[in-house]
This record gives sequence, C-alpha cells and structure tokens, in this order.
Amino acid sequence: MQGFSTDPHLADLERQLTEDGIYEEFKRRYEEMHNLNWVENRHKFKFHKDKVVETLVDIGFMSEEVARDWSRTTVRPYEISIDRFAQLVKEYLDSKEENHHIVF
Repeated sequence: MQGFSTDPHLADLERQLTEDGIYEEFKRRYEEMHNLNWVENRHKFKFHKDKVVETLVDIGFMSEEVARDWSRTTVRPYEISIDRFAQLVKEYLDSKEENHHIVF
C-alpha cells in the first residue's frame, strides 16, 4: 500500500506531490498553517477545501486559481482508464523490490 488517500482525487494529488518531492512539505505546512494533521484529517477534505487550496498555494505547487479549479473537480465522479490504472500499478511495482506482490 502506498499510503495515499482512499479518495482517488486526493490520492492523485498526493501521488503528484510525492513525484515532485514536496508531499512531506505539504503535510508539514498543512499542520503548521491549520493545526491539523493531513493524514488524520484528509477524509474531511470536503469540509477543508479552502485549507487545502491555501496550503497548495503556500508551497508554490499551484496558483490559487488553479488550486480552486482542481478542488471543484473533486465533486465529480473519478474516472480512470484501464490503461492508466495499469500504468500506475506498473510504476508502483517497478519502484519495489523484485519479488514484491500486490493483492487485489
């Protein structure tokens, strides 16, 4: 398990922040700015969208306009193609040791 949110929209955000090397900074700044632990509170995202937007802007990941646009997309059903899902699984497996297994 990668430890990302079970909400696919948030998992995509966390994955991108991780790829950019700033996920830990995001979590730290979120807690500093809002006195809330990100991992413990991310399931309440729909009530904390402004806090997330503010943090994404603060760390320079997105402009406020782009962050607000992104947060609006999180109310839509999540869509992912079979090819994209397979690519994500392959990338995850490629990052692990040779004999790593995944159970679905």
